[in-house]
Amino acid sequence: MKMKQIVMLSMLLVITVSASAGSVVYYNPQEVSAEYCENVSVELWANATGFQGGQINLIYNPSCANVIGWERSATNFLIGGWSHYDGRDWITFATMDPQPVLLAGNYMIGTLTIHCVNESGEGCETPLAFIAPSRLLDDRGNYVSANWTNGTFSCKNECEGTDTSCGIYPNCENCNDYDGCYVYGDGCEDRDYYCKSNEAGCNYTSSNRHTDYLDDWVYYCKGDEVWKRRLHHDFYCDGGSCIDHTSWVDNQLVENCNDHDGWYCSGDRRADVKEYRDYKCSEGRCSYTIISSANCSELDGCYAYEDGCEDRDYYCSGGACVYIHSNRRTDYYDDWVNYCKGDEVWKHRLFHNFSCDGGTCTDHTSWVDDQRVENCSTQCTANNTVKKCYDGNCTDAGICNSTLCGADIACEGKKPGESCGTGRICNSTCKCVALAPPEITSYAPKSPVNDSEGATRTFNITINQPVNVSWQINGTEVQTNESVTAASYTNTTAVIGTWNVSAIVSNANGTDVQTWTWTITSPCFIATAAYGTPLHKDIDVLRAFRDEYMMTNTLGKAFVKMYYTMSPPIANVIRGNEDLGIAVREGFVKPLVHITRTFMG
Repeated sequence: MKMKQIVMLSMLLVITVSASAGSVVYYNPQEVSAEYCENVSVELWANATGFQGGQINLIYNPSCANVIGWERSATNFLIGGWSHYDGRDWITFATMDPQPVLLAGNYMIGTLTIHCVNESGEGCETPLAFIAPSRLLDDRGNYVSANWTNGTFSCKNECEGTDTSCGIYPNCENCNDYDGCYVYGDGCEDRDYYCKSNEAGCNYTSSNRHTDYLDDWVYYCKGDEVWKRRLHHDFYCDGGSCIDHTSWVDNQLVENCNDHDGWYCSGDRRADVKEYRDYKCSEGRCSYTIISSANCSELDGCYAYEDGCEDRDYYCSGGACVYIHSNRRTDYYDDWVNYCKGDEVWKHRLFHNFSCDGGTCTDHTSWVDDQRVENCSTQCTANNTVKKCYDGNCTDAGICNSTLCGADIACEGKKPGESCGTGRICNSTCKCVALAPPEITSYAPKSPVNDSEGATRTFNITINQPVNVSWQINGTEVQTNESVTAASYTNTTAVIGTWNVSAIVSNANGTDVQTWTWTITSPCFIATAAYGTPLHKDIDVLRAFRDEYMMTNTLGKAFVKMYYTMSPPIANVIRGNEDLGIAVREGFVKPLVHITRTFMG
């Protein structure tokens, strides 16, 4: 009944695909038979166009036949696979990938090896049926139409008798006598023996094959201790079958949960709460119950630190309440500060006294150590004025004092510079003196002054009293300043020649004059810097050559223009280095002057 059901199922599942004539997958030979216990080979072929490979789902009656081998045609199909099940085989095949080759024609896919089983004791026959999803595929995985032609396998009668009394099967014996359990490695296996025609001895297939092995560790409790062990699977033959005999082995102590008892932070990380945990073993691991707890943040606040204080933020770490501090301060004094009490200079300093106030380290300050430094009203300045206290220091009151400081009585209570009578003033030492004419106390630059044509030059003066200033060039007024004690004049249009620049200062007390001799020459920057003056006779030679020869033609003018552009920075370097100036003068300028004189005759 079993074989008939499988044959009917096979017929229902056979693929029927409409295909063009000549596109077919088939067996060669189409019908094949074997003696009981014998193996036979049959080839699978595909005759089609535009295919790269495919997949085959093959079924048959497993009580009649058993596919025990598959050899792919490596010449035609370089890659593929084979999976075998009871009464079913799954085969894949393809040309080279990732660069598949499309085929057209008749190609052998491979060879099946089929074993004759015939469990019924009679002759049997089974279709070798192609079922879905058997298909041919192109290089993009698309179906290629083909007819799938089933094959037929026949298995002849099982031999009768035992040993050599098998009639037409002289080498067949009753191999079932050997069936049973056998040792395999460090385990065992069950064997089903069978015979092959025309071969001496029995072959077998194995099942229920096992070797000894150990399961994963299992953890369990012994009181408050965690232990571990594992199950050993010991396979050996028992009652004719390979049986698993198990036992627990390798008992080991893992940990004593009581060793973990103690204080911990809630959440095992920085937290406000700490808790005391009592550890016990439960379900193979250490677990705990909380016995008591404390909130570390309740300790937050201000604490004494040396002679000051600090604010503390408590938290749980490592099972203990620890803290980080902030606002840590110790008592200290500021620097001395001078201040005035009337005309007296006093000093005191600020004392910072840190103490806890309202839960916070707070600075309580007070002025301490008051001391008198000096009495300003009894001190005189060098100009016979009395001192007073201002901003914590004895400073000049600027008032002439005759009683303490020796000022003239006529200057008493006056400031230096104020009138003490007709035509008289209190001078800088509070003496009543006649007015003196103004005096230019300083000037710049020194005279004579040498510049090149177009140069910018500034002249400065300083006067000992307010005056009016008249700036003149060769007697012509060019600028005035009124009621000043310092003045300056700048000329930006220097013209070749020698000029007298004068600053004439005057007021009701008289006049004073400062005159500069200002010489302007045409530029000869490098030579002027080397000699330190534009008036040297050698420079006159170079100027004459420039004016008579260079400036009379286009090429010469271009050279002079380039020289005026490039030479000022070089001249500045020479002017700032005396040794370099000597070297340029002796090694360059003088030889050039000699050549120029010779050229000019």
